[in-house]
Amino acid sequence: MLGALPVEAELHKRQLSLLQSIVNSKNPTMKELLSRQANINNQNSFFSKVKRTLAQYELPTLKEVSNSKYTKVRWKHISKAAIASYWTEELLIDAEDKSTLINCNINSMRIGKTHMVWDSVMSNTTDVKRGIIKARMITGTYTLQSNKAKFNKYEINATCPLCRLEAEDITHMITRCTALHNSRLANVKNIRQYITEQFGEDGWTSVSSRRDLTTLIIDCGMTKQQGTLPLTTVDMKAIESISRRLCYQLHVNRLQKHKQLNI
Repeated sequence: MLGALPVEAELHKRQLSLLQSIVNSKNPTMKELLSRQANINNQNSFFSKVKRTLAQYELPTLKEVSNSKYTKVRWKHISKAAIASYWTEELLIDAEDKSTLINCNINSMRIGKTHMVWDSVMSNTTDVKRGIIKARMITGTYTLQSNKAKFNKYEINATCPLCRLEAEDITHMITRCTALHNSRLANVKNIRQYITEQFGEDGWTSVSSRRDLTTLIIDCGMTKQQGTLPLTTVDMKAIESISRRLCYQLHVNRLQKHKQLNI
């Protein structure tokens, strides 16, 4: 969600940067080393590793790089774009297999691009805490009673321990749990007001079902992706700000009630 590269990719970036420095070096010893090592098939040598890295990211071959004389800025741009493209594709493939990301707009995930929850968070401790809780909900790592039941092969009852109405999943927590009603009321009202002002009553109707409202609150990018509402970036940041407060208040209230009931 932070758009960060894995450690392997960061090492590759440094590897390719060093290659560019060697290629553009005016030191004759470095030139000779490059020419000699490029033709030696030593799998453990730096240049053999560079060849594999270049091939992995579909970049020019070592010979082509040596002859092309890329400037430092140009080579940095080319290699950075290739690495980001490769790992974005890997990220999307991996995300498609994760059932926990059902509420996350994975199509918007890109290396070098932060998710809306972090892109819109304020630089203060409280909002960062809200962002952390919201991120856990988006990625499906926020533990609810239904998760506990699943992890324990359903030896634990999935029913919400606070209201006893139904299984406690994210939709229940966000939209129905009567024990959390007061935490929900004001923020949902604010979301409804915003949607109505921007898209009219029909706009609110289109997201008012429990499932659609959960999607809007957890990751409004999904609402746009599904074509439910034509949300702009400004709309999504506004909704994200309100929903982040909502999710955090639900989280805090839920913890307090669990503590009161010694759950």
